[in-house]
Amino acid sequence: MAESALSMTIWNVLERVADSMGYTHRPGGDAWEVVKAIVESGYRQYLFPVIPAEKTPHKWSWLSPTATLALAADDYDYDLPEDFGGLVGTFTYAADVRERPIQIVGEGKIRELRAASDEDGDPWFVAVRPKAFTIATGQRWEAIFYPTPDQTRTMTYRYDVLLGDLWGLRTSGTATISVAADDRLVLTDATATFTTTASAGNVIILDEATDTVSESMYFVKTVDTNTQITATAVTDQAGQADYYIYPHARYPAGGAQYCETFLAICMALAEKRRDDMAGVMSMEAERLLRAAVMYDRSHAPDYLGQNLDASDGPEFLPTHDFLKYQYGGVDLGP
Repeated sequence: MAESALSMTIWNVLERVADSMGYTHRPGGDAWEVVKAIVESGYRQYLFPVIPAEKTPHKWSWLSPTATLALAADDYDYDLPEDFGGLVGTFTYAADVRERPIQIVGEGKIRELRAASDEDGDPWFVAVRPKAFTIATGQRWEAIFYPTPDQTRTMTYRYDVLLGDLWGLRTSGTATISVAADDRLVLTDATATFTTTASAGNVIILDEATDTVSESMYFVKTVDTNTQITATAVTDQAGQADYYIYPHARYPAGGAQYCETFLAICMALAEKRRDDMAGVMSMEAERLLRAAVMYDRSHAPDYLGQNLDASDGPEFLPTHDFLKYQYGGVDLGP
């Protein structure tokens, strides 16, 4: 399904920011790095917005997708998605399984329960805990269940998503590459040369007559049709690649109704960098952000919290408030 014609791509935003900074419409070299950093910072502020006078950042309703987790027999710990940013609600069983939602407890409670009794069966408790941090991959999370599952089950849950790569980098380097229609070719070395298997009219390189890059002209170009490009490598002292290939059709999260908010935040950051002070775009960004948050809150689904009514649960939880009781000799209190 095609995206709404009212939407902006990431590249639309980048070009507007480049214009406001006084760069060419599609910057390259050092200007590319500056504009790219502004858009990336703006995207983070857009995804985790802080409204002045509000104590906590707003959580967009569209950043909490539903996912499934396959439980297997004899396995009680499971990796959560790489983009996991926090659990929303709890885990639920499939409709054909006559079980209530799993109760969330602290990670320490799971360890205490396992130490008291290494029981198996359909889990009733779950805890989410961080895995050991690895600097090369970032923070990851896992869910641990009790009792240990004794059969295959499919659990459904919602979570706060941490969105991944903004640009969708397809490839980088100094070799023969495949380029698709509407891809963006970002050139980072003005002395690199390019040849194509198609005519210069099919692949727009900076100097269409010779397919070479000149010092005064290197910047982003749009590729018209699918083709091959061969780069004659000239790598700088830092070992940076001569070019990067990015797909054109990349849209910011949220949809068309939030695009102007994202754009305004990026333009406000560009304004601060250019003028060393906040100006009219900062006020416009705050106005649009407040309106977007109000719109999101009015359209977000209601969440009334967990239903802790355990009246139809198993005999070991004979109360409506399980947190005041014990299971397997372990205190489940807060």
